[in-house]
Amino acid sequence: MRRKLRSKTQRFGGIAPLAAMLMVPLLGMVAFSVDMGYITEVKSELQGAADAAALAGAQQLEKPYFLWSAAATTTEKNSIRSAAITSATSAAKTIASANKAGSVNVTLNDADITVGYLDASGTFNSSPATTIFPNTVLITARRDSSANGELNLFFGAVFGKSTVPVTTTARGTTYTGVINSFNPNLNVSDHLLPMTYDATFWGNFMSTGKDPDGNITTDGSGQPEIQVYPSSKYDGNFGELALDNSHSGASTIRGWIDNGLDPAGIQTLISDNLIPVTSHNPNSWDWVGNPGFKASTVSEVNTFTGSSFLMPLFKAYDSSSSGYQAGNGNGSHYYYNIVGFVAVKIMPVSDSNKQIVVQPTNYFDATTIVDPTSITPGGTSSSTSVVFIPAKLSK
Repeated sequence: MRRKLRSKTQRFGGIAPLAAMLMVPLLGMVAFSVDMGYITEVKSELQGAADAAALAGAQQLEKPYFLWSAAATTTEKNSIRSAAITSATSAAKTIASANKAGSVNVTLNDADITVGYLDASGTFNSSPATTIFPNTVLITARRDSSANGELNLFFGAVFGKSTVPVTTTARGTTYTGVINSFNPNLNVSDHLLPMTYDATFWGNFMSTGKDPDGNITTDGSGQPEIQVYPSSKYDGNFGELALDNSHSGASTIRGWIDNGLDPAGIQTLISDNLIPVTSHNPNSWDWVGNPGFKASTVSEVNTFTGSSFLMPLFKAYDSSSSGYQAGNGNGSHYYYNIVGFVAVKIMPVSDSNKQIVVQPTNYFDATTIVDPTSITPGGTSSSTSVVFIPAKLSK
């Protein structure tokens, strides 16, 4: 018996209406994804502008800190502090405007730039007392109604919102550290002066603005400087230092001033256990030096007026005023105890063959190795022989 086959029912056009109904939410999802991707991209660009602005602003607080610290009067301190805040604000605006977020150059509101202070524990004070020097710049970058305009969406109008506000923040902070050593593996020379100054006298200058003789000296703009050579009261508190730890002639010393200490010289100091400072015997006077000064050395230093160097500091063998003695030994057997390094700028003098005047600055040499345990936000260290390392973003 043959069974009769039944034909299947034919259905036409069932998929089209369903596809049409699904197209609306599908297109909505696509539109939402496009706009969200655009918002994310612009926010990333805005964050980059804020980061750059915060770092640029923080960098303007480095050199003024040293000048503020050594200023002798409250009036001078307030002037330096105020100028630093103005410079930080201006730098932040300039760098921000060089960046774009969503094809719009970023403009910062004055109210969105805060120059404050981050303490060693990580607490941020947006309005530190005038007796505290700021070390941090907090930035809020916007694409909203108050700055740069809200971000226009591609498909937002479909959902009743054609624009959206976007904001980001960034905080840049200055950091200081104590120089511990120098890197001989970079194939570059370090700009280390072949001369040394009393660490105690330097610390006193940085806290009072006075030299060992009690004098206060300022440059043409009223900012503090110190004559490190000669000194009338403490004769010999500043002397030549052999950067190869051996007795050197005038031409070798001139070469160090002109060209810096090469990698081989750095390695010699390491091999002789003179650096790193933290591994050196704190009570050992073993770095070859000379309590006197060659006129050629003084003159050569002054050919670099306006340039920055790192200057070694020593611990005096006898610090009493009656029997002051910088190092230990006599004649060709004279040794210093080097305990730190500071950044200085060579300043103009009235007699280039008989004086050396320096100003504290924020110079950081490429070969410099900072003791990692000494790194703290700018202005929080108790050490007077610190240098600024590159500013970085803080949270």
